Amino acid sequence: MARPKKKSSAARDGELSFGQIVGAFGVNGELRVHLHNRSSELLHLGEEVVLAGPRGEREIVQLMTRGGSGGRVLARVRGVNTPEQVAAWLDWEILVSESLLPELQEGEFYHHDILRALVVDEAGTPLGMVSEIHDHGSVEVWVIKTPKGEEAYFPVLLDNLIEVNTAQRRIVLKTGVIQCG
Repeated sequence: MARPKKKSSAARDGELSFGQIVGAFGVNGELRVHLHNRSSELLHLGEEVVLAGPRGEREIVQLMTRGGSGGRVLARVRGVNTPEQVAAWLDWEILVSESLLPELQEGEFYHHDILRALVVDEAGTPLGMVSEIHDHGSVEVWVIKTPKGEEAYFPVLLDNLIEVNTAQRRIVLKTGVIQCG
């Protein structure tokens, strides 16, 4: 299972939210960024991304990320050399093209492929839809919004997961692992 890459309100078809600009770093125009997957190396060599502002602004830039001290992620935009240039992008979203994502192995999937997926048990009984995904290191936890509007928490253990069909946005769990009502 791959780390979060989620749809956002600013993302258009074929784009995914990859993170957000949270501030300037230093005097040479670097950015502090929050990535949904901090360990991703997708942008280490520099890739074209879209920066999306809160009022619908969009800028296409060449962005390169690197690790910083204390678990920070830093980035540089080609042609940007001052903190003043960076300040305009504070709180802007970083969008990447889905085509940049690496191919997955059998049985792997991206989070954006299962968010809002229908969850059923082996008998086909609807249990709800995946509304959130939390990564707790050793195990992911899916929040499933039940038909009654309640939230059920499902620790993703392969023994309880029968099928993940991303094309149909349908997940089958072993009967009894989630109780609805």
